[in-house]
Order: sequence, then C-alpha cells, then structure tokens
Amino acid sequence: MIKSKKQLSGLSGKKFLITGAEGMLGTAFQEMLSEYVSNYEVFPFKKEDLDVTNLEQVISYQNLKPDYILHCASKSNNAPVDYCETHPEESYQIYVKGISNVIQLAKLTNAKLFYPQTFLIFDGKSLPINEDTLPNPLCVYGKHKLEAELLLNDLNKNRKIEIKI
Repeated sequence: MIKSKKQLSGLSGKKFLITGAEGMLGTAFQEMLSEYVSNYEVFPFKKEDLDVTNLEQVISYQNLKPDYILHCASKSNNAPVDYCETHPEESYQIYVKGISNVIQLAKLTNAKLFYPQTFLIFDGKSLPINEDTLPNPLCVYGKHKLEAELLLNDLNKNRKIEIKI
C-alpha cells in the first residue's frame, strides 16, 4: 500500500507508456500516477491505438522514449480464461507474442518493463504460494502467462533490478 507521495517521488519527471490503458489495471495505474507522482508524462494506449500483437506498430512508438512501460494489455473479454481455452492461437498472440513485442520496445528504449499480470500459473496444490512454488498451469491462459513470464525473466537476467521504498 502506498502511504505517501514520497515513496514514489523517484518517478517524478518520468515518461510512462501504458498498454491496455482502458482496462482495469491500465486505468488504476493512471489514477495512481495522477495521485502520487508529480511532473510525469503518460502515453495511455488502448488496443485500437497500440495492438501489442503487431511488432511494427509496437516499435513505432520508440520515439516516445518511455522510461517505464506498464504492460496491461489483455483479452478484454469478461471471461478471458474460458475464451483462451477455445481460442488458443489468439491467446498465444495476445499474451506470448504481445509480451515479446513489448520486450522489443523496452530494449529499443531502455525502458523498465512492468508486467503485473501473472495469473493462474500455479495449480493450487501447494499453499501458500511463495517464491519457491513451482509453476504448473492447468489451462491455456495460465500456460501462456507462464511463457510470458519466462520471456521477461530472460530480459531481466542481465539487468540489475532495484526497488526503493
């Protein structure tokens, strides 16, 4: 829980590119930025403006030079898990190809990439879930989310990750 603007003061003056900006997470990030960060610039993109499955379109935004990419794009269906089961290729395009394309943009701009969507990659057999719990997705959606997370892990292998609170 954010307790003060001071905790996020290091984000002042930064540029944020948000995919899926009209969804629940994208909207929440915009609200948090406006409430807790001063002097920032945000580029909020909905699917019509930035289709993460289209590499050419994704990298065309490198001129914005974001400091942070908040990758919130997702299937906007009310039941994305069920949808992915019956549309596995589209699921792959959105979650695996999408993160791969956004990773390319992050590399081109040297932006930090935040992907707050790992969901359903665990089978629930081992509770509580912690850092030592091994993933074992039981559905297409979970498998694609895990694949996306593994791509992010590859991106971050050589990056120093620093978290200040």
